[in-house]
Amino acid sequence: MKIFEKLFPSETLEMELPISKQKFLESFKNNTTAGEINFVAEWFEPFTSHKTPFKGNITSTNTFEIKRFRRIFKFLRGLAVADGSIQENNGDITITCVINAFRGYIKTFIIFFSIFLSIAVLSQVVFLFQDGDTSPLLISILVMFIYIFIFLFISKIALGSAVKNLKNELSQEFKSYIN
Repeated sequence: MKIFEKLFPSETLEMELPISKQKFLESFKNNTTAGEINFVAEWFEPFTSHKTPFKGNITSTNTFEIKRFRRIFKFLRGLAVADGSIQENNGDITITCVINAFRGYIKTFIIFFSIFLSIAVLSQVVFLFQDGDTSPLLISILVMFIYIFIFLFISKIALGSAVKNLKNELSQEFKSYIN
Protein backbone atom coordinates (compact mmCIF):
# COMPACT_ATOMS: atom_id res chain seq x y z
CA MET A 1 0.00 0.00 0.00
CA LYS A 2 3.00 2.33 0.34
CA ILE A 3 3.13 2.55 -3.46
CA PHE A 4 -0.44 3.83 -3.58
CA GLU A 5 0.19 6.28 -0.74
CA LYS A 6 3.05 7.77 -2.78
CA LEU A 7 0.86 7.81 -5.88
CA PHE A 8 -1.92 9.70 -4.06
CA PRO A 9 -0.02 12.23 -1.93
CA SER A 10 -1.52 14.20 0.92
CA GLU A 11 -1.28 17.94 1.55
CA THR A 12 -0.63 19.93 4.69
CA LEU A 13 -2.50 23.04 5.80
CA GLU A 14 -0.79 25.22 8.41
CA MET A 15 -2.49 28.34 9.71
CA GLU A 16 -2.04 30.80 12.52
CA LEU A 17 -5.21 32.33 13.87
CA PRO A 18 -5.45 35.19 16.38
CA ILE A 19 -8.04 33.46 18.59
CA SER A 20 -7.86 31.36 21.70
CA LYS A 21 -7.96 27.59 21.60
CA GLN A 22 -11.19 27.57 23.60
CA LYS A 23 -12.94 29.87 21.11
CA PHE A 24 -11.67 27.78 18.17
CA LEU A 25 -12.97 24.55 19.71
CA GLU A 26 -16.31 26.20 20.46
CA SER A 27 -16.60 27.46 16.87
CA PHE A 28 -15.55 24.05 15.58
CA LYS A 29 -18.33 22.35 17.54
CA ASN A 30 -20.92 24.92 16.41
CA ASN A 31 -20.00 24.76 12.70
CA THR A 32 -19.38 21.02 12.38
CA THR A 33 -21.81 18.15 12.75
CA ALA A 34 -20.40 15.71 15.27
CA GLY A 35 -19.94 12.19 13.94
CA GLU A 36 -17.55 9.38 13.32
CA ILE A 37 -15.50 9.44 10.16
CA ASN A 38 -15.18 5.85 9.06
CA PHE A 39 -15.96 3.46 6.22
CA VAL A 40 -19.39 2.28 7.43
CA ALA A 41 -20.66 5.72 8.50
CA GLU A 42 -20.22 7.05 4.96
CA TRP A 43 -22.50 4.56 3.18
CA PHE A 44 -25.76 6.50 3.54
CA GLU A 45 -24.25 9.96 3.99
CA PRO A 46 -25.26 11.30 0.53
CA PHE A 47 -28.92 10.50 1.25
CA THR A 48 -29.22 12.45 4.50
CA SER A 49 -29.61 16.16 5.15
CA HIS A 50 -27.20 18.19 7.26
CA LYS A 51 -27.23 21.65 8.81
CA THR A 52 -23.51 22.18 8.37
CA PRO A 53 -21.24 21.40 5.40
CA PHE A 54 -18.64 19.60 7.53
CA LYS A 55 -18.61 16.48 9.64
CA GLY A 56 -15.99 15.94 12.30
CA ASN A 57 -15.05 15.35 15.88
CA ILE A 58 -12.50 16.45 18.42
CA THR A 59 -10.48 13.37 19.23
CA SER A 60 -8.57 14.88 22.15
CA THR A 61 -7.92 18.37 23.50
CA ASN A 62 -5.33 19.03 20.79
CA THR A 63 -6.45 16.95 17.78
CA PHE A 64 -9.47 16.76 15.52
CA GLU A 65 -10.83 15.12 12.35
CA ILE A 66 -12.94 16.91 9.77
CA LYS A 67 -14.32 16.20 6.32
CA ARG A 68 -16.91 17.63 3.97
CA PHE A 69 -20.22 15.79 3.79
CA ARG A 70 -20.69 13.76 0.64
CA ARG A 71 -23.55 14.88 -1.55
CA ILE A 72 -25.43 12.74 -4.01
CA PHE A 73 -24.15 14.43 -7.19
CA LYS A 74 -20.88 15.78 -5.74
CA PHE A 75 -19.19 12.52 -4.86
CA LEU A 76 -15.58 13.70 -5.04
CA ARG A 77 -16.00 16.54 -2.56
CA GLY A 78 -16.38 14.17 0.39
CA LEU A 79 -13.43 11.90 -0.26
CA ALA A 80 -10.71 13.81 1.57
CA VAL A 81 -10.30 13.85 5.36
CA ALA A 82 -8.20 16.24 7.41
CA ASP A 83 -6.50 15.13 10.62
CA GLY A 84 -5.51 18.25 12.51
CA SER A 85 -3.71 19.39 15.60
CA ILE A 86 -3.94 22.63 17.57
CA GLN A 87 -1.07 24.38 19.34
CA GLU A 88 -1.66 27.47 21.47
CA ASN A 89 1.03 30.16 21.68
CA ASN A 90 0.45 33.45 23.57
CA GLY A 91 -3.29 33.59 22.89
CA ASP A 92 -2.92 32.63 19.21
CA ILE A 93 -3.29 29.14 17.83
CA THR A 94 -1.43 27.25 15.13
CA ILE A 95 -3.46 24.68 13.24
CA THR A 96 -1.74 21.92 11.31
CA CYS A 97 -3.88 19.62 9.16
CA VAL A 98 -2.80 16.66 7.07
CA ILE A 99 -5.36 16.18 4.31
CA ASN A 100 -5.54 12.77 2.67
CA ALA A 101 -8.03 11.08 0.33
CA PHE A 102 -6.42 7.63 0.12
CA ARG A 103 -8.27 5.82 2.88
CA GLY A 104 -11.28 3.64 3.68
CA TYR A 105 -13.25 2.52 0.67
CA ILE A 106 -10.65 3.81 -1.79
CA LYS A 107 -8.16 1.30 -0.36
CA THR A 108 -10.81 -1.43 -0.43
CA PHE A 109 -11.71 -0.63 -4.04
CA ILE A 110 -8.08 -0.75 -5.17
CA ILE A 111 -7.53 -4.09 -3.41
CA PHE A 112 -10.58 -5.63 -5.13
CA PHE A 113 -9.57 -4.04 -8.44
CA SER A 114 -6.07 -5.54 -8.13
CA ILE A 115 -7.46 -9.00 -7.27
CA PHE A 116 -9.87 -8.86 -10.23
CA LEU A 117 -7.13 -7.88 -12.68
CA SER A 118 -4.78 -10.56 -11.33
CA ILE A 119 -7.44 -13.22 -11.86
CA ALA A 120 -8.13 -11.89 -15.36
CA VAL A 121 -4.45 -11.99 -16.34
CA LEU A 122 -3.96 -15.49 -14.87
CA SER A 123 -7.02 -16.84 -16.65
CA GLN A 124 -5.83 -15.40 -19.96
CA VAL A 125 -2.38 -16.89 -19.48
CA VAL A 126 -3.84 -20.33 -18.72
CA PHE A 127 -6.33 -20.34 -21.60
CA LEU A 128 -4.01 -18.85 -24.20
CA PHE A 129 -1.08 -21.16 -23.44
CA GLN A 130 -3.39 -24.13 -23.98
CA ASP A 131 -3.79 -23.04 -27.61
CA GLY A 132 -0.07 -22.52 -28.07
CA ASP A 133 -0.48 -19.08 -29.68
CA THR A 134 0.87 -16.29 -27.42
CA SER A 135 0.18 -13.25 -29.63
CA PRO A 136 -3.37 -12.69 -28.24
CA LEU A 137 -1.88 -12.99 -24.74
CA LEU A 138 0.53 -10.13 -25.36
CA ILE A 139 -2.20 -7.92 -26.80
CA SER A 140 -4.60 -8.60 -23.91
CA ILE A 141 -1.93 -7.98 -21.28
CA LEU A 142 -0.95 -4.73 -23.04
CA VAL A 143 -4.60 -3.61 -23.04
CA MET A 144 -4.86 -4.40 -19.31
CA PHE A 145 -1.76 -2.38 -18.49
CA ILE A 146 -3.13 0.56 -20.48
CA TYR A 147 -6.41 0.18 -18.56
CA ILE A 148 -4.55 0.13 -15.21
CA PHE A 149 -2.53 3.22 -16.19
CA ILE A 150 -5.67 5.14 -17.21
CA PHE A 151 -7.48 4.07 -14.02
CA LEU A 152 -4.63 5.18 -11.76
CA PHE A 153 -4.15 8.46 -13.66
CA ILE A 154 -7.83 9.41 -13.42
CA SER A 155 -7.91 8.37 -9.74
CA LYS A 156 -4.87 10.52 -9.00
CA ILE A 157 -6.51 13.55 -10.62
CA ALA A 158 -9.84 12.99 -8.82
CA LEU A 159 -8.34 12.39 -5.38
CA GLY A 160 -5.88 15.25 -5.81
CA SER A 161 -8.68 17.68 -6.62
CA ALA A 162 -10.65 16.46 -3.58
CA VAL A 163 -7.63 17.14 -1.35
CA LYS A 164 -7.04 20.62 -2.81
CA ASN A 165 -10.72 21.55 -2.52
CA LEU A 166 -10.85 20.50 1.14
CA LYS A 167 -7.65 22.44 1.86
CA ASN A 168 -9.15 25.64 0.40
CA GLU A 169 -12.52 25.14 2.12
CA LEU A 170 -10.93 24.48 5.51
CA SER A 171 -8.75 27.55 5.15
CA GLN A 172 -11.85 29.68 4.55
CA GLU A 173 -13.80 27.93 7.31
CA PHE A 174 -11.11 28.40 9.94
CA LYS A 175 -10.66 32.06 8.98
CA SER A 176 -14.41 32.56 9.54
CA TYR A 177 -13.95 31.42 13.16
CA ILE A 178 -12.08 34.66 13.92
CA ASN A 179 -15.20 36.85 13.73
